[in-house]
Amino acid sequence: SVSGATVLVIDPDPSVLERVTEVLDRAGIPSVTTETMLAAIEVMRPRSGHVGAVLLGVDSGQRDLRAVVSRLHHADSTVPIVLMSDRLVQDDAPDESLPGVVGVVRKPIYPLALVEQVRHALR
Repeated sequence: SVSGATVLVIDPDPSVLERVTEVLDRAGIPSVTTETMLAAIEVMRPRSGHVGAVLLGVDSGQRDLRAVVSRLHHADSTVPIVLMSDRLVQDDAPDESLPGVVGVVRKPIYPLALVEQVRHALR
């Protein structure tokens, strides 16, 4: 894995951010959190090369997923994206329409699955 690579966690729900940070922290994976897309893009730009992976929280009602993923991918196309979703995983299976997406983790967050996906993305 990339040493010193930080995971950028994006979710509008502070309790999700807290839970994910706690899990990553215990696994020894540094993270930075943001509740908004705008803030996320700001974090990615100046830290070019610092953000090793993105964990993106997705709500079941989210209609603009493709646009959101595209903006992240555009900010830094080298950074892999893992979705955190309460939808059925097969509905969110990575495909060509979601550039940069390498995996999906189910919400509610299961620590082992989260850490496994993040480590895979950081490779």
